[in-house]
Amino acid sequence: LAIVDVSDDRDAFVVAELTEIAAVDVHLEAHYQAGNGFAVRAYVADPSYGVRVIDLLPDFDTPTLLSGLPIQDGAWGLDGYSRWLPATSTEPSREHDYLYVAGGSEGMFIFDVTEPDSIQLVTEVSDLGGFVADVDVSSQLSPPGVDDYAVLANTDLGLQILDVSDPLSPVDHGIVPESD
Repeated sequence: LAIVDVSDDRDAFVVAELTEIAAVDVHLEAHYQAGNGFAVRAYVADPSYGVRVIDLLPDFDTPTLLSGLPIQDGAWGLDGYSRWLPATSTEPSREHDYLYVAGGSEGMFIFDVTEPDSIQLVTEVSDLGGFVADVDVSSQLSPPGVDDYAVLANTDLGLQILDVSDPLSPVDHGIVPESD
């Protein structure tokens, strides 16, 4: 994993490297609501391990490899997405940050990374009928923020759509049919 300073896009340069990671995808998250105030983490998909978690503070020149999120088949792709959750009897309304991980033949994993020092697995979606190589999460366009979808690159079946409006209970909408 190389960390590149692009503050001057005409003079980008590598400021740090972590050579012990087989990085295939990266998601950067600035955690403003973190329990300790503020945190910046890089979540790295590593097919030989799972998700590597890198602390990028106090500066990006000295990244710290933290404990990770091991996945048996490794992590092949990932994406982050925030969702506002209403209050429950035990927790106030607030934005939650989720990390969606393509876990190969194990399916897709959803982690709550709202508190970056206390990451929680909230859902594992298995039996997706193939090898999940990548994931991208987005909201419908009109009105935005109502329905959220995970689009999976399933190397055995093609594009697969999951409704992740409730990250705790994803709903598989099946494969996107090929055009005629």
